[in-house]
Amino acid sequence: MRIRIVLYNKIANASIPINYNHFLASAIYKILREHSLGTPPLSFDRARREARMRFRMFTFSHLNFDNYRIEKDRISFDEGHIQWYISSPVSDFLIEFAQRTIKLDTLLLAGVRFDIVKIEVLKEVHFSSDMEFTALSPITVSTNSASGNPSPHYLRYTEVGFAKAVRDNLIKKHMIIHNARPKDDNLSFTFDQEYVRKRDGKIQKKISFLSMEIIGFIAPFKVKGSPELIRIGYDAGFGEKGNMGFGMVKEIKK
Repeated sequence: MRIRIVLYNKIANASIPINYNHFLASAIYKILREHSLGTPPLSFDRARREARMRFRMFTFSHLNFDNYRIEKDRISFDEGHIQWYISSPVSDFLIEFAQRTIKLDTLLLAGVRFDIVKIEVLKEVHFSSDMEFTALSPITVSTNSASGNPSPHYLRYTEVGFAKAVRDNLIKKHMIIHNARPKDDNLSFTFDQEYVRKRDGKIQKKISFLSMEIIGFIAPFKVKGSPELIRIGYDAGFGEKGNMGFGMVKEIKK
């Protein structure tokens, strides 16, 4: 399930930090924790506990501005609409979030207060065994760089094991959501080599999320195999850290 939130900025020459993922993630948890609908607000501990379980299965896009400017370490923008997409395989989670959000008049993100114009549920995608997508936010997977070293090594898309790590992550998400392995766990993942060539291989993005420096890749890609796993990738994100705003994709219709 996927929703689109339309925001509106009234301020001329407003700006937010270029690394704003953690502000978006914080806004999601704050709404779930504080803005209840006739039920007690979620405590911080409960919100975090549920996020670590099935409520962690979501992803979100970057903010899509009508126009913007990059100025040093900030994104500047004028009056206009902003679109934000949030997706999850747990429909109850997303419906609750949408219902709570629509009750608000504004949304505070990184010090800028946006008007909430509307929230809509997007049309479902038909999933098949052979699909093409483009990444709306970086796709990231990692391993521990050495035995006993907790610091992750973010796999480059050229490294052996990148595609397998994407597949293994989707299987893990399926286990969390459905408490079972998928009936079909086959999946191949390949970035569009023509696109990569035209970009001279420069598809890497580094995003700061609080104290973390996360490396991922943005490019169109093809997946073949289990429609179950492909759907989970679409709903919860391909790769790791979906709930930090990584791995969100959009279908490329043939």
